Amino acid sequence: MADFVKWRSSVVLHLRAGCSERQAITNTREAAHCLLVHWPDCRGDAYHRAVRMCGLVLCGLVAPEVARIAFLEAAEESAIFAL
Repeated sequence: MADFVKWRSSVVLHLRAGCSERQAITNTREAAHCLLVHWPDCRGDAYHRAVRMCGLVLCGLVAPEVARIAFLEAAEESAIFAL
């Protein structure tokens, strides 16, 4: 199951403005945790879609890349710098 949630490439985030600390997200489980625990209060449609897609990946219903793309869209929506 762990291989099923792993992404082809990591997403590196700067979650706090003005902070040089980076967080590398390498799989769907880490993305779900980041969204639910560490995400800023700016939570719009893309955020909710990313949470939903992570759940579907963890249930084995969609490919991990779907969650990765949704996660990147949520970061963009929340003005979080992602590499």
